[in-house]
Amino acid sequence: MSKLNEEKLNKILELKTKRDEIDNELEKLLSTEVVENVSLSEKPNRWNTLKMKPEYTVQYLVDECKKLFDTYVYSWVDLSKTKSDRSGEYEITYEPNVEADEKWKNKSANDLAELKDIKFITLEERLLLEIQYFKETGKHLDVDNWTFCSGSRLHCGRVPRCGWDEYRFQVDDYHPDSADDYMRTRNAI
Repeated sequence: MSKLNEEKLNKILELKTKRDEIDNELEKLLSTEVVENVSLSEKPNRWNTLKMKPEYTVQYLVDECKKLFDTYVYSWVDLSKTKSDRSGEYEITYEPNVEADEKWKNKSANDLAELKDIKFITLEERLLLEIQYFKETGKHLDVDNWTFCSGSRLHCGRVPRCGWDEYRFQVDDYHPDSADDYMRTRNAI
């Protein structure tokens, strides 16, 4: 290894260690009683609060993902006619969980559609959530499970899903009647 590469590697390791220390300190501060008693809207914006805009189309957000990390959309998934429960300009917040909510495992999208008072994540929101989480942490969501984007439907009626494998971020689809313990959704808080 050349001296320049070794210096770069040492600097990267030093910065990663500092980032880990900051993340740990932030986690300690956020878990204190003072912060717990502050309403969510008073807490500083974090990666789990999304400020959606009309220009955040599925294709735009997929392209943004591709600029940041390896992203693969399965060839049979046509994103151009995605229908989502929400659009336009709005703000929405999700639990700050790395994995999609365990309470929704083994629930199909059709089961979830019956819960009219709950806002479930759309494909556009899930893509932006991945981008914001990656920009803040350098890490990825759903490394062990998939987020079932039950607030959206593809033109064929199937439900988009997103997850990370060892190599890349993936966008795929799933049958709306199917359910599994690794297939989970996220709901707004």
